[in-house]
Amino acid sequence: MAETRTVPLYPAPKRGADDPAPGYWALRSKKTCAWPRGHRLRRTDGTLLNELMKLPLAREPGIRILKECSGDDFNYTVASRIANITALLAQSVGVVAEPCQSCKQNKGMFTSCIIVPALRHLMPCCANCYFNGLGDRCSFHQHGFPETAQTENQNIQAEASQTEILPVKPTKEQIEERREMLLQLNEELELAVEARDRSEIAVKDAEVELLSARVALQEGNAQIDKILISKEAILAEWEEEMA
Repeated sequence: MAETRTVPLYPAPKRGADDPAPGYWALRSKKTCAWPRGHRLRRTDGTLLNELMKLPLAREPGIRILKECSGDDFNYTVASRIANITALLAQSVGVVAEPCQSCKQNKGMFTSCIIVPALRHLMPCCANCYFNGLGDRCSFHQHGFPETAQTENQNIQAEASQTEILPVKPTKEQIEERREMLLQLNEELELAVEARDRSEIAVKDAEVELLSARVALQEGNAQIDKILISKEAILAEWEEEMA
């Protein structure tokens, strides 16, 4: 049985305003192996995740103060849906816009209203509304993006085209994190194999019991046949005596 984890595996996300320097969650959003969901889309040309991966990081996303959660909870929430993985990445690489109607009403996970104008054909809403698949509620979805963000986006695109994406050497914390994840996966695998073995034993026991029941049924039928034969013999003998 796995022990209950007491030490958080992931750092808590930043609360309040964005940090201009990309931090843990911005960097994690750019990792191709950060979460199993969306892994194929990250490597497929033309997909939203793939296009967002080409843009440089611009900030560490801040979450709303009312959205207090631990790093483990935030990681679980992001990993649960491709839309959330995409929104976090977009929130980290996009440009700040005049808030949409939903962001003005303090809705959504993130503090700022971030858009990616160059990818409007793939994500026609802000990243905050895209989180949890609620992009249809964004006022940008129907009315388009503010023009003030267009120039800034063009500068980012130009910078991205000149930026060489270099592999990031994993830190000691990241190596330790992966080691713990592998240990946990190995433990889950052992439990799954043990459960499968118990199921196989149960099936075999059931097969033996079924075979025993069939043998008992055959023996019962044979006993009934003997009794019927004896009964018929006695009746025949009795009829001869009465004749």
